[in-house]
Amino acid sequence: MDSTALYPTPAPARALDDCVQAQRAAIYRWLADALRYPGAESEACARRIPEPDAFTELPGVTGERAAELAAAAGEATAALAALPPGEMESEYVTIFGHTIPKEYPPYETEFTAGEVFRQTAELGDISGFYNAFGMRVSRSAAERADAIHIELEFMYLLVVKEALARREGLEEPAAVCRSAQERFLLDHLGRWGVSLGLRMVEKTGSRLYSALGRLLAAWLRAEFLTLGMGEPIPVGAPVASHFDLPSDDGAACVGEDTDEP
Repeated sequence: MDSTALYPTPAPARALDDCVQAQRAAIYRWLADALRYPGAESEACARRIPEPDAFTELPGVTGERAAELAAAAGEATAALAALPPGEMESEYVTIFGHTIPKEYPPYETEFTAGEVFRQTAELGDISGFYNAFGMRVSRSAAERADAIHIELEFMYLLVVKEALARREGLEEPAAVCRSAQERFLLDHLGRWGVSLGLRMVEKTGSRLYSALGRLLAAWLRAEFLTLGMGEPIPVGAPVASHFDLPSDDGAACVGEDTDEP
């Protein structure tokens, strides 16, 4: 699918330098690993939190927001260090269980769509973003397209695609990738991710997942500033009736449009 069919070429956006793009990509990828089901590989990745400079040297993020982000990153680092190796999985199961938690569901449509037909429509829109960039959720495990770690991984891929396009001097594809980042944050991840993070702080009772929730909320607020979009408006409490909708492909992570993970 031609991505420009869904995302018309915008006016040129302020280009971020390679260092900032690398920082953004690393944080999105790390957050995706930290918030997915922690198998041995993803736990190892989650414990390698980016260096503090990655969180504190972002354009547009100053004052209260910069302090909030730095404090949240420090809290998450300390919480990960305090958790014994191999125990992240049991902590995840305790917090998120084997069914969708009503107070802090890690799925977008639980926050934004109160009825099953609305959930289906929202999932279709999210999948449309993925498809426009030749991505789909991989078939390696059963997961929904609106899972928090899936959306974070998609943002990681968009940041990487933009950086690579700008490095090659391909300004139009780079602008399309930037526009998609802004739209995906405005229409999806930024609308509910802050709410999820704040509710994890309030409701989980877990030092680790409370810290990760605080960092998720602080990071998404910082991203709005970095991209010159002001402040996100959290959607509030979950509204869905907790239907277990299947994903488009029964997947664990976003990847190229193939059957591989």
